Amino acid sequence: MRYPTSAVALPACPNRLALLCAFCLTGWLAVPSHASDGTPVEGRGWDLIAQDQPVSAQSWFARRANADRADSSYKVGYAFALVLRGDIDQAGWAVERALVNSAFQVEQLRLPPDVIDRIGRKLDGLERRYQAYGFDTCFGMVRGLHAYLDDDLELAQDQVLQLETTGRHFGATAALGALVERRRLVLNPPPPPAAPPAVEAEPQYTIQPVVAPVPVIPAAEPDPAPVAAAPAEPAPAEPAAVEEEPLPPVEVDFNLIRDRLQQMGDAMDRFSQRLAEDINQVTGPPAHPAAAEPTP
Repeated sequence: MRYPTSAVALPACPNRLALLCAFCLTGWLAVPSHASDGTPVEGRGWDLIAQDQPVSAQSWFARRANADRADSSYKVGYAFALVLRGDIDQAGWAVERALVNSAFQVEQLRLPPDVIDRIGRKLDGLERRYQAYGFDTCFGMVRGLHAYLDDDLELAQDQVLQLETTGRHFGATAALGALVERRRLVLNPPPPPAAPPAVEAEPQYTIQPVVAPVPVIPAAEPDPAPVAAAPAEPAPAEPAAVEEEPLPPVEVDFNLIRDRLQQMGDAMDRFSQRLAEDINQVTGPPAHPAAAEPTP
């Protein structure tokens, strides 16, 4: 997308999914391992901002950003020119693109003190309007980057935390948070680890051999005389086998069994017929007597 050289409508800040995709595609998944103090920026655009000529500065940075899309410093200058014109929404969009495009280049920026002061005074004047109804994400993005470039890391970290709670500008928020932490380590390096305490030498002990006493083994006593064994008792005799008598044959009267089964079937039929009559007395006859099945 080209950067307009005049004040025209720019697209709103991209959603979270688009930012995440852009953040991953840039290849800046982690802040570089080497920190740098950066070099002061140069160019007519920054002089125009220091001279309070935001319209000319916006046009200058827009031409440079369109010509060199890989340089994030032009996007930052374009955003700060929009801040001086009071357009925080488009400034937030430009800051977001700068952080997603190359956070490493943003880390190298060192703006002149007069530019930092002018942008800071303008943001102080716009804060009441943009924060009157709650936290504004575009304003927080611009305020966070300005605080980072001004080495006000507490304010920058506060803006990052508030941006994280909104869930918007995910890629740019992650990049700005990483820059703040790296800058904090540069300005306030952790103390070197303490030397380990000296270990005292253990005292040396002389090992004296221990001579064990030789046990005295008493003389063996003679074996006693053998005792005669008692006579063995005779084994009990086994009982004689008892012959089992054969069982008498069982005669089955099949006629009697058939008569009993017939009697049981008749009794079940009478019970079913009587149960159906009792049910009809309680519930009434069926709605369609012709469709009712005959009772067996």
